[in-house]
Amino acid sequence: MKIFNKKIAVLAVLLVLITAQSCKKDYLETKPTQQLSAGTVFSSLKGAQGAVQGIHRMLYLYDAQGTFGLASLNINMDMLGEDLVMHNAGNGWYNAAYRWTEFRNVASGDLNYYYFYLYRIIRNANEVIDGITQETADFKQLKAQAHYYRAFCHYMLVQLYGVRYDTTPGAANSGLGVVLSLKNDFAKKPRNTVAEVYASINSDLTIAATDIAGYTRKAKDEININVVKALQARVALTTGKWAEAVTLANDAMVGFPLMSRADYEAGFNNTSNSEWIWGSTTIEEQIDNYFGSFFAYMSLDLSSTNIRQNPKKINADLYNAFPNTDVRLKNFASTATEFAPLVPSNFTTARYQSKKFRAAGLNFGAGGLVYMRSAEMYLIKAEAQARNNDEPGARATLFTLVNARNPNYVLSTKTGAALIDEILLNRRLELWGEGRRFLDLKRLDAPLDRTLTGGHTATLTGNVLNVPAGDKRWQFLIPRAEIDATGADIMKQNEL
Repeated sequence: MKIFNKKIAVLAVLLVLITAQSCKKDYLETKPTQQLSAGTVFSSLKGAQGAVQGIHRMLYLYDAQGTFGLASLNINMDMLGEDLVMHNAGNGWYNAAYRWTEFRNVASGDLNYYYFYLYRIIRNANEVIDGITQETADFKQLKAQAHYYRAFCHYMLVQLYGVRYDTTPGAANSGLGVVLSLKNDFAKKPRNTVAEVYASINSDLTIAATDIAGYTRKAKDEININVVKALQARVALTTGKWAEAVTLANDAMVGFPLMSRADYEAGFNNTSNSEWIWGSTTIEEQIDNYFGSFFAYMSLDLSSTNIRQNPKKINADLYNAFPNTDVRLKNFASTATEFAPLVPSNFTTARYQSKKFRAAGLNFGAGGLVYMRSAEMYLIKAEAQARNNDEPGARATLFTLVNARNPNYVLSTKTGAALIDEILLNRRLELWGEGRRFLDLKRLDAPLDRTLTGGHTATLTGNVLNVPAGDKRWQFLIPRAEIDATGADIMKQNEL
């Protein structure tokens, strides 16, 4: 694999340092940035901290109006599902993803962006892992965070560009995954198997969990043991390790109690929320362009053209599947004008539009970005319990979560597939807009079905109302630039 040329790669760690310290003008000014070597950077704790902070910053690094790191990838994950409904085409952003054409075009800008973006984070994580040689606790926890980021990005890449992980007992999972990038050696490498990629992910996370166990972080932007356990729980669920998923989800949620019903309506924009395990706290000075922010596309009230013209809505079928005593429904409009008092008169409003995400101001793109919550851990635990023949435990876990959202909810009496369906239904409503739907459909080997009365139109979806389970479109294509650089004989393309 040959993703980036050598000149850019050598500067990788320097670029993250510049990014991390862009507001600290005196940082490392004693030596021209171009002359800094990796050895210089990692010879001090401050330098190593700067490199890891730079990786944190890359999660919301602005590239272009529709591509701004992990939050924009999460938008795409929901655009590819059935639960987020576009009111109209607006000014065009994310339309191609909604129509399932963006990631089946080898020259697509977004296809290329996310592929190279995730590998860029991996490359910077490799710099940290290889550059830190000190064995003190402070250095080891920084190295652990880099192992986490490498695992996280490989996990995202293999889910998007690789074959679905088959959870059938004994399945070899020998299909094509993605290239494992564990050294910045510029070698042209073929794609690893799905099994090999997941083995590496689990290895990195085991190292991270060991070396970060005693670390107390300063903010939720940083990685701590809860974040590592939460990702391990996600991976265990994806790979059908049910007992492990239960234990890991339990561990991950410790110290992150479920939010109050009042907080659930507060706008999902503050990392101080009690159940947010991992997120980014952005400030206006860090947002290069407020149109390049999550809130410019998914909020109720940021004054961007996209928000004013194209409010994002929940699938009506999903909305109608829940009782009106569930606080989660209060984040969606029951009538076309319910949220009109909350926005200026030039904003389009619509029935079922979302106010789950609120901007800090009409022209303010910064705010808290959520990546992991304890609510998701309850859902992982409940699903894994149900699939592992612990239905009483699954019902009790589900009750804890849903009763916190709906005081009238009673303990489920469902069993078998019906119980799993109830858990998955709550997962859809709970995690709406947080970037989980495409990944869930793929891991469950479930079809995309937009044909009910939920609000999708053939015009806006490009007539993509159904995508069967196992269809070739569930795999993103490998970018043409990667194929050309590595060679088609080495870098195999997914089915066109």
